[in-house]
Amino acid sequence: MNSLANSTLLSRLMVDVHNDKGGVGKTTFTNVLKAFFDSFGIPVQIFRIDSSFSTATRPEDVLIPAESFVESGDLVGGVTALYEKVWDAIAEGAGVTIIDWGAGLTGVRNTIYRNSSLSGLIEAAGVNAISCVITDATAPVMRQAAQAMDMDREIVPAMRRALVCNGMRGPFQFEPHCEEAKVFQSELVPKLRDALRINFPQIPANAWQPFAAAGLSFEDALGRDVGVLSKATGQSIYRTTACRNALSAWWMNLQPELARFLPPLPSTTA
Repeated sequence: MNSLANSTLLSRLMVDVHNDKGGVGKTTFTNVLKAFFDSFGIPVQIFRIDSSFSTATRPEDVLIPAESFVESGDLVGGVTALYEKVWDAIAEGAGVTIIDWGAGLTGVRNTIYRNSSLSGLIEAAGVNAISCVITDATAPVMRQAAQAMDMDREIVPAMRRALVCNGMRGPFQFEPHCEEAKVFQSELVPKLRDALRINFPQIPANAWQPFAAAGLSFEDALGRDVGVLSKATGQSIYRTTACRNALSAWWMNLQPELARFLPPLPSTTA
C-alpha cells in the first residue's frame, strides 16, 4: 500500500474537521489521521484554526489564530481573506491538507466557505474534499453534528461528508427510548444515507496517559524504542511495554476505519 504515496488520487486531498462544540475530539482525531497518512509516506499539512493560546499546535502545523478573525475588517475580502493561505496549500500542494477548526468557529467557517464559493473552487480544481463532523454519544453534540451536516450539504455540496463517531463518552449503543437513542436514530442516521460513518473508538486512557504526560506524540509512542520511551515517561520497561501494546492494539483496530478516507486505487484488470 505504500504506492499510495505516489498516487495522483491523493495529490490534493482536503479533510475538514469540525464541530462547534469543544472537547469532542477534533484535534485528537486530526493527529491520529495524520499519523495514518504518515505511515504510508503521504505528506500531510495541518492547519489549526484556533486560539493563539491553544496548546494543540505543533511546530510543523500552521496556526491561524481565531483572534485574527475579529481584526479582519480592514483586509481586502474581510474574514474570507484569512483562509487564502489554506486554499493555496490545498490547490497547489501535494498530499493531504487537514483543517482542524477550533470550538465556536462554525459561524466563521460557514461564512468563509459561502463567501468564497468554496464548493465551486473545489470542483474547478479537482480537489478530493471531505467534511468530517465529529460527534460524541451525547444528545446535544449529536444534534449539533446533524445541523453541521445539513449546513455542509447546503454550503459546500462538492465536499463528501463523513460523520466521525467518537467513543470518548461511551459507545453509540443506547438504551431503547432514551434521549440519545431518539436523537441518534431520528437526526443522525438519516444523514448517513449519503455520508460515511467512521467509528473512532476511545483511546485506552491508562495506556496513553504516560506518553501524553511526557509530551510525546502518538507517532512517538508507537514508533520509538521502548527503552527510550521508558526514560521519557519515567515508567518501567514492563509498564511502558504494556502501555504501548495496548495502544498498538487500539491502532490496529482503528486502521480499517481510517482507510475509508483513501480513494480506491484504479483497477489494473482489463
